[in-house]
Amino acid sequence: WAALETAAGRVAPDMIPQDLASTMWGHAKLGKVPRMHIWAVLETTLGRLASRLLPQDVANLFWAYATLGWAPGPSTWAALQAAAVRVARSMTSQDVSTVLWANARLGGIDTQTWTALEIAAARVAPGMTQQQAAETLHAYTAMGRKPVNKTWAALETAAGGLA
Repeated sequence: WAALETAAGRVAPDMIPQDLASTMWGHAKLGKVPRMHIWAVLETTLGRLASRLLPQDVANLFWAYATLGWAPGPSTWAALQAAAVRVARSMTSQDVSTVLWANARLGGIDTQTWTALEIAAARVAPGMTQQQAAETLHAYTAMGRKPVNKTWAALETAAGGLA
C-alpha cells in the first residue's frame, strides 16, 4: 500500500481532474486515509485543479472526504465549495444527492454553495431514484434545513410518497 500511495503522491502534480477524483475515491473506497504528506500533495493538487473539475469529479471528491470522515483544509474546502457552485447547473441527480449528503456529513456548507445545490436539487429531483431522494431528504434534515416548496414537491414525487 505504501508504494502505491507514494506513487500517487509523486504523480499528483501531473494529474488531471479525473485522476485526482479517482485517486481520492479509491482511497475512500478502500478506507485508507492517505499519510499526511501525501494528503497535503493531493489537497494542493485539488486546489490547482478545482476550476477544471467536472460535476462527477466534484461529487466523487466530496464523497471521498465524507466517507473518510476527513474535512479538507480551509483553502481546499473553499475551492471544493466553489467548484460545486460552478458545476451545480450541470450536476446529475446522483451528483446532487452525493454532494448534499457529503456536506451534511462534513458540515460547513456556505450560503452560495447551499443556494446552488438547492436550485440543482429542484431541477434534478424529478429524475431521482428513491434512494437518491431519500439521501437528499436525509441531507436536508441532517443540516437542519427544509427544502423550498418546489424542491419539496419534486422530492416527494421522486421518493414515491416516502416524504
